[in-house]
Amino acid sequence: GTCPVASYRMALSQSYGGGLAQSILASRKAARLASSPSGPSSPFADRDRPLGRSLNEVATPGYGRRRRRVSAISISEQEAEVGEPSETTGLLSGGVQADRKMLSPEKPSIDVLSTGDTLSQADNIAVEVVPENRMKKYLNALLFGVINAVILIPVIISFAQIIFRDPYFSDPVQCAECMPYLVKLVILSTTVHQACFTLRSSLNFAIGQVQDAGLIFLSAMASSIVSQTVAHGASHEEILATVLCWIAMSTAMLGIGLYVTGALKLASLVQYLPMPVVGGYLAFIGLYCLEAAFSLMSGQNITQLTDWPQMLSKDAVLLSLPGVGLGALLVAVVQRFRHYLVLPGFLLAIPLVFYLIVTLARVSLDDARAAFGAGYLAANSGSSDFWKAWQHYDVTKIQWYAIPSQLPTWFAMFFVVAFSSSLDVAAIQMELGRPLDYNHELKTVGFSNFISGCTGGFTGSYIFSQTIFTMRAKVESRLIGIVVVVLSFVTFMLPFSILAFLPKFMFGAILVFISFDLMSSWLYHSWKLVRRIEYFIIWATFIAINALNLEFGMLIGIGVAIVVFIFEYSNSRNTTTVTRPSNVVRGYRQRQVLSSQHGAIVAVQLYGHIFFGSAVTILQEVKRVVAVPNAYSAHTDVVDATVSGLGPGLRYLDDDAGETPDARVATRYLVLDCSHVTGLDATAVRTCFAALNQILQPYDVTVVLTDLTKRMRALLHAHHVLADTPDGTPGLCTDMPTLEDALEWCEDRLLQSIVPDAHIIEARGIAQIVQSYLDEGVPGADFTRLPAYVTRREFSPGETIFKLNDPSDTIYFVEAGQIALFGAPHAPMVPKSPQMPRRLRLGAMLRKAIGSCCFGAEEPDDQRRRLMRYDEGGIFGQITFVLGQRRNMVAESVSSGCLYVLHRRELQAMAREHPALALAVHTAALKSICLTVATAHDVAVGNQAR
Repeated sequence: GTCPVASYRMALSQSYGGGLAQSILASRKAARLASSPSGPSSPFADRDRPLGRSLNEVATPGYGRRRRRVSAISISEQEAEVGEPSETTGLLSGGVQADRKMLSPEKPSIDVLSTGDTLSQADNIAVEVVPENRMKKYLNALLFGVINAVILIPVIISFAQIIFRDPYFSDPVQCAECMPYLVKLVILSTTVHQACFTLRSSLNFAIGQVQDAGLIFLSAMASSIVSQTVAHGASHEEILATVLCWIAMSTAMLGIGLYVTGALKLASLVQYLPMPVVGGYLAFIGLYCLEAAFSLMSGQNITQLTDWPQMLSKDAVLLSLPGVGLGALLVAVVQRFRHYLVLPGFLLAIPLVFYLIVTLARVSLDDARAAFGAGYLAANSGSSDFWKAWQHYDVTKIQWYAIPSQLPTWFAMFFVVAFSSSLDVAAIQMELGRPLDYNHELKTVGFSNFISGCTGGFTGSYIFSQTIFTMRAKVESRLIGIVVVVLSFVTFMLPFSILAFLPKFMFGAILVFISFDLMSSWLYHSWKLVRRIEYFIIWATFIAINALNLEFGMLIGIGVAIVVFIFEYSNSRNTTTVTRPSNVVRGYRQRQVLSSQHGAIVAVQLYGHIFFGSAVTILQEVKRVVAVPNAYSAHTDVVDATVSGLGPGLRYLDDDAGETPDARVATRYLVLDCSHVTGLDATAVRTCFAALNQILQPYDVTVVLTDLTKRMRALLHAHHVLADTPDGTPGLCTDMPTLEDALEWCEDRLLQSIVPDAHIIEARGIAQIVQSYLDEGVPGADFTRLPAYVTRREFSPGETIFKLNDPSDTIYFVEAGQIALFGAPHAPMVPKSPQMPRRLRLGAMLRKAIGSCCFGAEEPDDQRRRLMRYDEGGIFGQITFVLGQRRNMVAESVSSGCLYVLHRRELQAMAREHPALALAVHTAALKSICLTVATAHDVAVGNQAR
């Protein structure tokens, strides 16, 4: 018989085993579902049963071979259609293939599965799982593992020349026999790093090695220890023991620091290091690599710019020219050809061509080692057994007096390595197309460095270029890392020095290639990628490191970045004028009065950290929006000034503004919203808020501050800027909880100052309330009949008028008092769970403490949000009444008063008995809705401006 089948192209995220395909993920191809006539013998006969049943094994003629039960299949596409008879085979990354046959659909019955649905929620579907040809997969992984090893091992040997660049380590008398072992230690460290990344990284194609970001710090510490111990007359064994043991300890401590940082979820904190400073440091690494290349190839001691004239000698030029030429050629070839075999093929060709030339020229290796003085090959120190690599790790010979001075360099190395590791993860994440956990990857880097340090190794991290290279090849297998580990370890175990048989200019060419890449990227190409001031910081850091030293140079770069930030932040706009009323729905006449007082209340949103640099700028911006009379008199009457048309006679408080205010009256209240202020310092209190009080006091302008944290409030009180009572004290600022409270308070006081009995201007009685909304009236409406249809209800402060989800069968008319509408309380975004792991709670507390100390920010208290307030003459409850929905808010009384209640049955009776009167009520309710919507719109526009 026939049956419906599905055709998907899928990728299996986990390898199958025990007769179970664990997780088949749908790819970009759309899902196509089809069906055919079903009969009693068909396992798909019940086509109409609801989703949610698990998939069963299917034994249908025509499918053959074995079937497996499939679960947790996530659909990535939403398309579904009837398919033609065909066969679709999808390659699965988990080591299987899915072969799904689509039969002729004669009675299509389409099941559309949305994104995120699983086939465990769908009908029975037959899946045929057959083993993949794994040999091809293993061969690809082996090939790319060899390619990575061929590329990385020469680079790592070159890095060894950077770490031990000090002339002491190239002394033929002191270190002739130890240098091969030092190179072996670097190769072993590479082996350890790669093994750790292969085992623990979330990326099964990850490549992690000794990295250039920490090499300069290791080299600086090694040179510093050598200079101090030599000055103290330490022996050769003591010098090597101090250098090697301290580098191993610093690497292990670095690993612990990185792991703890990731475990506490603090990866974001190590990313505060300015990018231009890191760019200047990486450019310095490029110059450092170039100097190391010339030192290696020429045998000269090139450690600073003043040593460069040594390269002008004939022997130095002849020894360095092949490496420089090959390095330039390598740059050109790699940029021109993108094939993955170009770089390893080029590196393998260098020694082959060298030995071909030596053979054709009949030159012995000893002659090549003595050519032009330093030679093209390093001296052959004889046998170098790998088990002797740790012979100089003698803790008893450490010269501890040289260690304390290395701690600043270690701290700088910690931040740079952590930052560069984050950059590597970001680059991999961008190429990968899915988010990575920075904290987890930082823990992986920390674990790798700890193990490397414990084995006497050096710092390392992700090599993002090789990781991306492997990922683009679509060879996702940990076998790649295993191959790199094996080949690196074999290189470490070789019983001879590699430097004695591979030409120096090969490693010199690699260093020239790295130097060109780093210096051109940061000193030239970054011009188009960063702002001009950031480009200046890159060069300033680069020059400072070269002129002084690594630590002071980076500190200068950070200092320049901080100064630039302060200058730019101080000159940025930190205020926004908020043009909006409060959320109080007032009566029609009160709104007319407030409309005539446009400009009397000015609200300004402050944001950011208010400090000594931004206080003056904020003060100037506030003065540009405060309108005052041209000729101020302390006895000016506000009402008379309004009636006489004071508007044209206004000016902004900032005389340099040169603009005519659009306000109708002078500013009476200045509201400063601090809800987005992250911190406040004492200088800003004196130069901004205290100065505002002094400037505005002669103009009778009250300053109101909102959303102050406890620290801000205490600081303002300490400087006698903030009043102790809400009513305010002349010359002091007033404190309000929120911007809504401040606007409402200012409007109430403004109404009281203009019309002392503002509440009496609103209509009293149900008939007067309805008539106040009708400009032209309703013909035939007898308002004397209206009281018979409503119920008068008195209320006390805090009384509930209606609750959430109550039936909406009443409309309310406020005669006296105030009613507030509250929205449903919000659940906390991140619930506090006692089951949270202790390390996560500690990290969260640490992040909060750091943020609180740096910015003064505090968590707001959980409060109900008041949406609206209705005063005398207001009508509420009519929206859900008309829609027939349950109440979506809570109504509570703010003060004592009374209101009228109109029930649905009474309104229906009114419509039958007095249609004109019912029309008048409907019209008043509609205008009240429009008034509410208009107020909400003004509030929304003001919030959007904020």
